[in-house]
Amino acid sequence: MSRPGYIDKRGNNESRRRRRTWLLATFDEDLGPGKARCLLKLSPRCIRVVPIEEARALRALVRSGLTITDTAKRVGKAASHVSNRLMLLELPLEEQEELRAGHYTITHAQHLVRNAREAERRRESAEARPVGRPKGAKTKPYFGDTHPLASTVRRICSHRGSPKVGGVGCGACWEHAIRADAQEES
Repeated sequence: MSRPGYIDKRGNNESRRRRRTWLLATFDEDLGPGKARCLLKLSPRCIRVVPIEEARALRALVRSGLTITDTAKRVGKAASHVSNRLMLLELPLEEQEELRAGHYTITHAQHLVRNAREAERRRESAEARPVGRPKGAKTKPYFGDTHPLASTVRRICSHRGSPKVGGVGCGACWEHAIRADAQEES
């Protein structure tokens, strides 16, 4: 399927005010590597390709088996330029059309993609790990009756008036029991 894209062909520098003529070009949706390479080898001083169309052409090169670095070398651009253009394809179609129409700058569109990525990353991390215990659920403390050293701590703790960790013994007695157990294991 062909899609229209605009190429900005600038006039010569005879006057201070540059004349611009807009030519309508069509780019195939499934560009072959040869067409994409030819399109992107155009001189940047003479012709400016619409960023979305450039991104589609770069995607065709990457899909043909080239890495981003190889693609950048072949078209004479930096690898960051290629990855930033490919990033534009992550925009929803409506926003891609806004970018094509000139309502967004490339930098603004890149910020939109980065913000969407960050929101997705936060949403996935929030779903992946539970935060705290569920409301209303009571959990037993780790240093409680079910701990393997609880009977030892209860036996050695004779401190009255000290807060009991897990209802078993004071913190000093827990520490003493844990250190004694670690020495026995080694």
